[in-house]
Amino acid sequence: DHHVDSPIIIPVGKGVVGTCALTSQTQRIADCSQFPGFIADSVTGLSELAVPVLFEGEVIGVFDTESSQTGFFQDRHQYLLEKMALIAAPRIDACIQRDKLENAVVYLLDKDKNKKQEAKGSSTSDLIPGFEIGDHILSRLIGAQGPTTLWEATQTSLHRRVLLRVLAKTDRSQGKLFHEKAAIASQLNRYSISKVLDFGEDDGRLWIAEEFVPDTQPLADFLDAIHRLPALPQGYFDTTTWMGFHIASALTYAHSHGIFHGAVSPENILMTAGAAPRLMGFGLQAQPAIGVTAESLVLADLRASGATLYETICFQKPDLDNFVPPSLIRSQTPIAVEEICLALLGKSDSLKINTMAEAVAAFQQFKPSRKTKSPNDSTGTFMRWLKHFGDPP
Repeated sequence: DHHVDSPIIIPVGKGVVGTCALTSQTQRIADCSQFPGFIADSVTGLSELAVPVLFEGEVIGVFDTESSQTGFFQDRHQYLLEKMALIAAPRIDACIQRDKLENAVVYLLDKDKNKKQEAKGSSTSDLIPGFEIGDHILSRLIGAQGPTTLWEATQTSLHRRVLLRVLAKTDRSQGKLFHEKAAIASQLNRYSISKVLDFGEDDGRLWIAEEFVPDTQPLADFLDAIHRLPALPQGYFDTTTWMGFHIASALTYAHSHGIFHGAVSPENILMTAGAAPRLMGFGLQAQPAIGVTAESLVLADLRASGATLYETICFQKPDLDNFVPPSLIRSQTPIAVEEICLALLGKSDSLKINTMAEAVAAFQQFKPSRKTKSPNDSTGTFMRWLKHFGDPP
């Protein structure tokens, strides 16, 4: 809700502010009209006070204030503004580092995606941006899982963007199951579940169109990018529990309708800046064998959710036969987060989670610690992905 009225560009070394930035010295000018190189804005003949914001000996900003009275600013004004600059300096630097971190993550995501697209070229060489499938034109490859690729596409008849999941032309054995997935998912209507809009077949290719959300990335790509960073962003474990809460809520909703996922994984969770993660891929798992109970299907989703949470903490899949607790891999893992992960995997002696509703309650009990920082972390909070979690709307 904030904006700048009539912004101007002030080069370093020019005017009062520019001189302050160049010299790292406070500039208290009684009459700006007499100042060499004064840059006039909407008011002339005023006094001005400019104080450098210093962090680790480097100027990272300038606090500037003006008055329409000449000689207005006194020692007390200078003292107050310098104290404000001193207090604000680490916070301003944190914002700068946060922006650098966000840009780095976006760069890594794009770079990694390009590599994956090149690696997948042999299996999807006939699907490229601009290719038409049904009423859709492919725009961008988002991800792939087995014989299925996920694309950003445009539905030409309605002039809208969609997520288009396409089954490889050669894999006809899964055709029936693929469209059963669409029928199953179309029954679900929740903010944290990818909404199925349409499905069909074109020249032997089966496809499903789902609701599009801008700037969507699979959780798997997000984890791959974060893993490349020298340290976890501050608040990272708050992000993992926020994500876990919403995925558990989505599964609770699905289970209440008698629908089970069977393939929860980082590849089937879509992350979007400023929005709750979305679960997709209902029905991709093979149909359960005859005689399989609802309790066993619930258990399968619990274990898969635990494995996904484990992977967000440790950046590797759990080896259940030679199990290593998350805290032995990531020593900064909060005790409560590890306990939830262990319970979902059936490895906890103190916490038992038998339903997704119980998982939701466990995540709700977790209280984010805003004072906890990752070791050697000076990058600030990764706000693009971090959201406070609470009751779903």
